[in-house]
Amino acid sequence: MNSKYKWNPQFIGDLIILFNKDEKIYLPTRTENQKWIKTENGKSWQLWFATTVEKWRGFPLYTAASKEWKLLILGEIYGEKPSVHEIIQVLQNPENTININGHFLIVAYNERTDEWHVITSRFGSMHMYYATGEGIKAIGTFFPSVAEVSSCKKLDWRGLISFFTTGFFMGNLTFFSDVHILRPATHYIFNGYGHLVKKSRYWEWWHAPNYRRSYQETLEEFAWIFHKVLDEMTPHGKIALPISGGLDSRSTVAGITRPERKIPSDLHIWSYSYGYSKDSIETKIASQVAKARKLNFASYTIKPYIFREIKYILAWTEGFEDITQPRQVFVRDEIAKKADFVISALWGDVWMDDMGLASQKHPLTSYDNDEIVDYILNRIKKPGGDWLVHNLIPGNFHIKKTESALRELLHEEMRHFFTIEDPDFKIKAFKTEHWSFRWSFPPLRVYQSAAFPRLVFYDTRLADFFATVPSSFFIKRRLQIDYLKKYSPDLAKITWQPYGLNLYQLKYFNNLYIPVRAFRKLQRIIGRRKIYERNWEVQFLNEEGKNGLTKWILQKGLRLHEFISPKKLSNFLLDFYTHPTREKGYITSMLLTFSAWLEYYG
Repeated sequence: MNSKYKWNPQFIGDLIILFNKDEKIYLPTRTENQKWIKTENGKSWQLWFATTVEKWRGFPLYTAASKEWKLLILGEIYGEKPSVHEIIQVLQNPENTININGHFLIVAYNERTDEWHVITSRFGSMHMYYATGEGIKAIGTFFPSVAEVSSCKKLDWRGLISFFTTGFFMGNLTFFSDVHILRPATHYIFNGYGHLVKKSRYWEWWHAPNYRRSYQETLEEFAWIFHKVLDEMTPHGKIALPISGGLDSRSTVAGITRPERKIPSDLHIWSYSYGYSKDSIETKIASQVAKARKLNFASYTIKPYIFREIKYILAWTEGFEDITQPRQVFVRDEIAKKADFVISALWGDVWMDDMGLASQKHPLTSYDNDEIVDYILNRIKKPGGDWLVHNLIPGNFHIKKTESALRELLHEEMRHFFTIEDPDFKIKAFKTEHWSFRWSFPPLRVYQSAAFPRLVFYDTRLADFFATVPSSFFIKRRLQIDYLKKYSPDLAKITWQPYGLNLYQLKYFNNLYIPVRAFRKLQRIIGRRKIYERNWEVQFLNEEGKNGLTKWILQKGLRLHEFISPKKLSNFLLDFYTHPTREKGYITSMLLTFSAWLEYYG
């Protein structure tokens, strides 16, 4: 048992542990044609796996066993892989600090103690849920299955306030008050009857900027770690590489295809991009990046798809995301045909940018906890969120003011970060622990339905490095821009979409960009050309969108009407189509998301 990983992975659709002996339990699956298969019986529990199907590739699963332990690892471990013996040592002592790196869940059963253990990854990238109510206890990877057998299905209004107002559930909250998500970097222990008996955090946030290391040394160290991570994530096989008009995917392309790297002969990279029109600036820039590195590239123009794919989007995201956000749904079937893994550059723009509080000076400007909470609240509140709360949350709910409820939640969740001195990194840590955990990861399951995602910027080696970098080095993407200029000047010469300039022209921003942007806007006005910039515009502002919204928001008998009257909804949609705005677009997207969730899982 001291050997490194030599297990051959199988793929499973989902996993659930039921703590009862009843054979007649209905378990929902993500898609049609799936079924649950009981793989093992314990004293008072059953272990079930769901099958994989074309629309849900599921999880890589590695298994091992010792005299006392049954070990299941879902997902992938990055970098230096611990031995089975080392993992068991961690399981035996929940107080241990561990640094297992990757996109994974560790699920283990101890036969001697009759206990189930679950260890989440540092950033909680793979989600698992557990029930705390009076029903049958369950732990599982698919929220609707856990809720179906375990929950009394009482809506959690505190959680829904955060969902409607910010677009994500805060902390461990879900739709139901008696079903919770397992938090990041935490070791959970459940007894043989499914009761949570212990949980302990195995890693805490820290920030120790290295002011002795020069800027150039910092840049070189970043490049060395970044290239090592990318090489390990692209050793062979069929890889999908999304490219956008931004810097994160460009940096990933730069690192994977750098000239000094000998590309493995059995590595096959397919790159792609999508935009909202045939002449999309995003796909134009992406094609230039791909061409510069001789990558196989495909460009797509997003068309209406939501109402044809809605049941799958709900199954993949489990309703925890505004349904218009995961644009990759449009190219999901192409990814499934062409790749086994997707290289995701998610969260690079957070690690490698400042949060608005970085200082060029040292020591840092001081902010008290209330000011930090105010700052976060102003950044995460969505325009239109208050309308949703006012119209969907019952008037007799005990927390009467939305902002008071959010402020209370934020103070509660900020306790992990108040010891961090640097206010900018404190915001970054909060965003990663909550926004990333609850808002950014559900869309990854769209990728997972087709090809398993590998998460470059969630590798703990990069995260630990970023914790040693002074925040001033990240102001206006400085470190990332200089990385591209030094190591990939050919890609640095390509336009950066948000500014319309390449990375060498940014110093002329005020003289070049603002007049050019004004000229382009004037051209659109003269040509009366409507340019869509958001997915809800593509999905809703057409006949198919109108029919779909009518079905899911106005159709008689919808559960949504238990919360808000059809007349009020009809008046709102009329106003939306008369004067569509960003705020009304968000409200419409969330009404659709909530209504579809209620019909499928509520």
